[in-house]
Amino acid sequence: QARLLIASGTSVAGIQQAQRRDLGQETLAIWGELGVPAPAMQAVDGPRNTLEEMQALRAWQGEHGTLRLGVLSSAWHLRRVMRHAERLGVQVVPVPADFRGERPAFGLVGLIPSSAGFDRVRVAAREWLGAAVGR
Repeated sequence: QARLLIASGTSVAGIQQAQRRDLGQETLAIWGELGVPAPAMQAVDGPRNTLEEMQALRAWQGEHGTLRLGVLSSAWHLRRVMRHAERLGVQVVPVPADFRGERPAFGLVGLIPSSAGFDRVRVAAREWLGAAVGR
């Protein structure tokens, strides 16, 4: 139902991958492969983190006069998105994706350390620490 899809994001070389990636352009390519017409999508180049993405959306919103924007992000990450949006005065509608909230059945296997468990703790700790320091 959206008239325009806006993609953003740029990875930082050396963090999680060796080369810088233009995630906004990669997203446009995926949307194009899915049949989204070119006039219905646009990239905002440059943002490297959530704060910079919200700043770029605020500038875009000011230039285009758009009153209502939806922001699609991981459900676990939307709290950070919304904190930045609120601080910057960006009016957005949160659109959660890739929920990670399922509860595995408890059993002795759950007490054995695993890479998946450590990854969930890492993601949760990063979001909690970000909230604690106001990011």
